[in-house]
Amino acid sequence: KYDRTNFIFLLDYSGSMNAEISADKSETKTRKDCLINALQSGVIDTLAAKFPHRSCPHLLSVCTFNDDCARVKLPHQEKLTPYNGRSWLSKLKETRPSGETIFSKGLQYARRSLRKRDYGNVLILFTDGANRESDERVTREEMKKLREKFDVYIIGIKDATSESEKEKCISLLSETVPDRSQAKERYLTDDSDNLSKLAELFENIVLRCVM
Repeated sequence: KYDRTNFIFLLDYSGSMNAEISADKSETKTRKDCLINALQSGVIDTLAAKFPHRSCPHLLSVCTFNDDCARVKLPHQEKLTPYNGRSWLSKLKETRPSGETIFSKGLQYARRSLRKRDYGNVLILFTDGANRESDERVTREEMKKLREKFDVYIIGIKDATSESEKEKCISLLSETVPDRSQAKERYLTDDSDNLSKLAELFENIVLRCVM
């Protein structure tokens, strides 16, 4: 745990995030909707509840990526307040996912981002797609470099129709973990029961990293 944590949320915003899932019997939501709701309750609300009477000492930033990369970026210097927490999510809501998933684009941006001295640097990567990189060695190298600077958590969702492909992509991102017992990967299946657990997963990661 860290007294001060610099959280970077690296979010797959490829076109498949527009896919609809059945949130309940009367409502249909997209994967993007479920992700934003989970970020609100699992991250913003969790930190706000933990620091109700004083400024949150932890920093938050977000980057979406696809084959184009970095269409939503927020400064790493911002401490969490109710205002910038809402702003953070509003930018995500206004951005429509598109394109394909190329991990190296997002990993490169995260690695080159400002890292705060005396902060614990934590990267949380969320993806719902298979890597479309033409040379997977690029992805492996970027992840290896990134793990030297950040604690990395990977959350992947998969569905029955492409389970093997998505498992392969998470495996690719995980290959650089020196000690498999320390791996911080999580899998969710793409249905309402399991995606509803996404907020709980975010909350557990956040509370694991902060004092």
